[in-house]
Amino acid sequence: MTTSGLSDRELHQQQMSKMEVGHSFFLEGVLPSDCAYIRKLGYKLGFRLSIRYVAVDEIFGKHGTRVKRIG
Repeated sequence: MTTSGLSDRELHQQQMSKMEVGHSFFLEGVLPSDCAYIRKLGYKLGFRLSIRYVAVDEIFGKHGTRVKRIG
């Protein structure tokens, strides 16, 4: 439970629902196969997501997974 009274999942859903097409976020050191929860949340919200492993992220310069809303 967060300080706002929302569960973590509710908070994640609320934050992800504000993503616009073209926006993305980075998960350092995480493989796409570990992102099932994010993929399911995207489906629930009706979003199309691109979930890609990157060896060197364009912003942070580290390896991990970039999740981008594409539709």
